[in-house]
Amino acid sequence: MVFGPDIEFFAGLQHVSYIIVKMMIIPLLFFAHSVLQVGPGRIYESITKAVEVAQPGDVIAVYPSLNSYPGTQVSINKANLTIEGMGPRPIRIVGDNFNYDGVGSTPRAVFQLNSSGNGFTLKNFDISGAHNDSFNGAGVRINAANNVTITHCLIHGNDMGIMSNGLVKNEHAGENQVIDHCTIFSNGTNKEPGQNHNLYLGGTSVTMQYCNVYGSTTGHNFKSRAHFNLIKYCQIHDASNRELDLVEAWDTERPNSNTVLIGNIIIKDPNCQGNRGVIHFGAEKGTHVGTLYLFNNIITTYFSTPLIMLDSTKTNCVVDGNILTSTAPGNHYLFDLEQSADISQVSGSNNWASSEINLPKQVGTNQRSEVTTNSSIRDEMNPPILPNQSDEYADGNGVKHKVNFDISQRPTHTVTDLTAR
Repeated sequence: MVFGPDIEFFAGLQHVSYIIVKMMIIPLLFFAHSVLQVGPGRIYESITKAVEVAQPGDVIAVYPSLNSYPGTQVSINKANLTIEGMGPRPIRIVGDNFNYDGVGSTPRAVFQLNSSGNGFTLKNFDISGAHNDSFNGAGVRINAANNVTITHCLIHGNDMGIMSNGLVKNEHAGENQVIDHCTIFSNGTNKEPGQNHNLYLGGTSVTMQYCNVYGSTTGHNFKSRAHFNLIKYCQIHDASNRELDLVEAWDTERPNSNTVLIGNIIIKDPNCQGNRGVIHFGAEKGTHVGTLYLFNNIITTYFSTPLIMLDSTKTNCVVDGNILTSTAPGNHYLFDLEQSADISQVSGSNNWASSEINLPKQVGTNQRSEVTTNSSIRDEMNPPILPNQSDEYADGNGVKHKVNFDISQRPTHTVTDLTAR
């Protein structure tokens, strides 16, 4: 019997198969990322040690610890790392008794994302206790890093909740910061009243979505000097000062330094001792060039102070499809126009307001006295207030986007019966 040709044939197939398998395995090995485990009985006892040995693209899985990882101080200088708390509840990180002073290699936050740490994701942590002698120790600091996502985190009891910045004359530093499904509350200190906030942001662009932000200790709930802010489907309420303070930096001197609010619930604290305005869009000392867009928000105040302050001639405001309520007696204004700003900078339509709020004709004249006490106001609109189909906003690059408001995404667990507060 002669087997030569068949053996050669099958040997050739085996050789080809070996080459194919090898070609498949090599890319997998090349692109494979490690999972580094941190916690009691795991390979690493601290997050810092795991970060030191991690390679770009690795995942650091952090497990619960009874001591709550005290004094954790993490500087991220590698790209595309993910640090994730493992388990059904956020992993506690308590920074008490450590000075997050930013001196030398010490970060100014529990988690600090530096400019070489692009593409970072932080998920499922409960972060508290970050303090320093400058009163700006943060739970998370985004230090000119791009494409950073903070998701499903609790951040509270720090000098600053989340802090971020860009770089002067760099139009792409601090780009695409995403804060998603987070609860951020009770950040700030009485040692420097009004200067510490739940969020104090800067850089190129920020998106905050599906978050609950409340109870800033002495400052604002959301303060931003970023070039572009998109805030959608959040609850923002009970600040010690303004709910949103949207002011200037180098990044806001550029055109389209816009802020967009879609489908949020925004409520003043009836016991607010600080600034009783709800939203400030403009500048403290410098220049702000852009538009504030408000689509389908519910905004409630207990004071006669105007809800929205504009104080720059280079800012505009578009207000459409919002429900605006007040329990303060008398007739008061929707807008506070300062520093030569005037009503010609305002436009909009289809807004509903309680009778206490004087709606200028530029934004519509629908008045309903009962909206301040009707506990089902969110659902009783028949049909619901929706943006005009032609409504759109411009992002930080001037690119136009349709609003695409989804009423089912707006928060539902809010106090709309003002008499119950």
